[in-house]
Amino acid sequence: MTAYRRSSATAMVAVAACTILFALSFLATPVKFLADGVPIEHLLAVGRVTFRASAASEAVLLVLLVILAPGRSRIVACSVAALLAFQWLVLMPELDARTLARMSGRVMPSSGLHGWWIALDVLRIVLYAAIARAAIARAMMRVGKTPPAANDLERGSPTAI
Repeated sequence: MTAYRRSSATAMVAVAACTILFALSFLATPVKFLADGVPIEHLLAVGRVTFRASAASEAVLLVLLVILAPGRSRIVACSVAALLAFQWLVLMPELDARTLARMSGRVMPSSGLHGWWIALDVLRIVLYAAIARAAIARAMMRVGKTPPAANDLERGSPTAI
């Protein structure tokens, strides 16, 4: 695989992981609670399945990133994997127990665990974006171009295309 293709593949995988994480955590999860007439127990059951599926797909993409990403980007990908593992091994058991209790009809006091989960999701999104940005910059350098400056994009400069 050429360096250009490897960089391009790294960028695509990072963007895919970032997109899945954002779409499921910040769009699908809150929106499902807006459904009228659906019992909260059913919504929580759907959420449990959705989170497991998103974690599995993200784990596959992370394995690909660790394989594809060079140097510091590989270290960042490993950091994302560590964050995901922390969320699932430390936070998720307690969150899952709370969800199961709520599904059985118990009223649960509020917890800061959701805030921690959200903060770590945001951090993972930022790290995926950093991996993608670095990979795109590497790919552009491989074809003799450098990434355009942000102000070039705003002015519509032909060099930004």
